[in-house]
Amino acid sequence: MSFKSDYGSEVDLNKFLKKILLSKNGEKFLLHQVNDDVGLVEAPNNDALTWLALSQSKIAWCMKDDDGEFEIQFYEPTIQGLDECIGEVYGRQDEINDLEKFKKEIISLSDEKLKVDKEVILAAVKQNGYALQYADEKLKANKEVILAAVKQDGNTLQYADKKLKANKEVILAAVKQSGGALQYADEKLKADKKFILAAVKQNGYALEYADEKLKADKKIVLLVVKQNGRTLEYADEKLKANKEVVLAAVKENGYALEYADEKLKADKKIVLVVVKQNGKALEYADEKLKADKEVVLAAVKKDGWALQHADKKLKVDKEVVLAAIKQSSYALNDADEKLKADKKFILAAVKQDVSTLQYADEKLKADKKFILAAVKQDVSALEYADEKLKANKEVVLAAVKQNGYALEYADEKLKADKKIVLVVVKQNGRALKYADEKLKANKEVVLAAVKQDVSALDYVDDSLKNDPDILAIVNKGK
Repeated sequence: MSFKSDYGSEVDLNKFLKKILLSKNGEKFLLHQVNDDVGLVEAPNNDALTWLALSQSKIAWCMKDDDGEFEIQFYEPTIQGLDECIGEVYGRQDEINDLEKFKKEIISLSDEKLKVDKEVILAAVKQNGYALQYADEKLKANKEVILAAVKQDGNTLQYADKKLKANKEVILAAVKQSGGALQYADEKLKADKKFILAAVKQNGYALEYADEKLKADKKIVLLVVKQNGRTLEYADEKLKANKEVVLAAVKENGYALEYADEKLKADKKIVLVVVKQNGKALEYADEKLKADKEVVLAAVKKDGWALQHADKKLKVDKEVVLAAIKQSSYALNDADEKLKADKKFILAAVKQDVSTLQYADEKLKADKKFILAAVKQDVSALEYADEKLKANKEVVLAAVKQNGYALEYADEKLKADKKIVLVVVKQNGRALKYADEKLKANKEVVLAAVKQDVSALDYVDDSLKNDPDILAIVNKGK
């Protein structure tokens, strides 16, 4: 099925795309001045512009408005990307209301002859390697041009002449930029051990496209996985079952365990090495080891999020869950529901990290006695309490008496309660910040706040900032 566009035929747009990709960086196409003063682009001074250009190897829609502000949106350097970009130009311009005239403008640009000399192509591929696909066949066989292209994007090797796909210097340059570029190399090079050693030193992911015999070469694979553990994915199955190879891979990146042989995923020594390096890699361990307390403790101590991969029996183990919470409060979210509702356990968790409370059972968050106990441990517990308790005077007073800043989490009505706010500012003047606006204009409250901390003046209503009684306290306190 051919590509359809409102702005020209597939042939026309392909020509236009070719022209853009071979243009100089920043060269403007479909440049339009906005003369309208309404719509998406307002330009009452008639000096707003929109255009498209090649930028950062992408097709870019650009706009500079009448205030001098610049906007840019990037699109893929494909015919579909060009179509979307042209659509942005057309849609943003209020005065472009003649589609046929606009299409003719695109066709006229497409019909302009292209320069295909080496200098133009070199400049183009240095900006965007994919411009190579539009080069003359002779230039696709030019080593200098191909080197420039693959250094910009290794995968452009696919457009090179077959002779250069067998050139070691070119392939190494391409692989250095993108390991996947090896797929376009000559088959003989993919089986050349010396060359592949050089290639994987440049980029371990090149192993994916090496000859099968070399994927089974222990020396090569060891070199690769020590550089990037996850490249174990491309090794021969026998080497995925080799302890030395797998240990080398998981030491570099614990996630490499995903590609190890099932027997090694059940090897406790190996898995302990893995989870101590990357707790979340517990995901790829054998199910029996996910139920092994020693292994899971090691994992959650490294990354609390690893608890999500533990066996359900260990998700109810208080020692394991507390260790996970210590590393990440979010870990409680993955704990057994019974633990989330265990008052004694949650208080211990809150003592360790108050933010854990947000993942506790909702009934606990609404339990007055429990929240009072939690607030005594850490006033920030008020933040995670049920809304009704944030409006409870006893609970809020218990919090603000310890630390006035707890007023931040109180119900709005209590932030407007003069008695409570007086208690707050006498404890911490700067907590005036969280009081109701009316109380920031209350002289009695403000006097109490600045007496406790003169810097509370920062939050005082403007109507009182020059009050002589307040200024006297402030000046005395400086």
